[in-house]
Amino acid sequence: RPGLRIAHAYWDAESIEAVRGESNVVKIFQEHERRITAQCKANATDEVDTGLRHQNDNPVKLLTSGPERRVETPFEASGKVRYEERVEWWEDADDSNGLTVFGHYALHQSIVRTASAICCDYGVAQRYTERIAPGFDGNHKLRLGAVRIPEKLIVFDDVTQQQL
Repeated sequence: RPGLRIAHAYWDAESIEAVRGESNVVKIFQEHERRITAQCKANATDEVDTGLRHQNDNPVKLLTSGPERRVETPFEASGKVRYEERVEWWEDADDSNGLTVFGHYALHQSIVRTASAICCDYGVAQRYTERIAPGFDGNHKLRLGAVRIPEKLIVFDDVTQQQL
């Protein structure tokens, strides 16, 4: 639909063109992984840069989990020391092509909306952890939303709604 783009995690026109019309996404992913591995070996990149190249230079990986960058100060997340972080790409997204609806980022705070992008994932994939936590009363705090266009409304899986 003109003025609306739907992305799993990230909208990148170049990556979309690289996979458009392909029927075997696993094969494309693996081909890019082999290419990137060879380039990293030839250029002797460190472990963090190699990981970032695999994340950011493989169109399948980039579209399904978004861009990352190296951090100055490592941090711990999910029991692992991280040397990279996700890029909040929506902050600088070009709005000339309309609204991009995306997920995958599990943004727990209030509605994330810019002039050109809105996230509809509010941690729903982490519900298992929420359910097994002591004291869980059956009410989920983590939610998934659906964006209704042209109403400019987000409808959550607990049936609550919020105007955008």
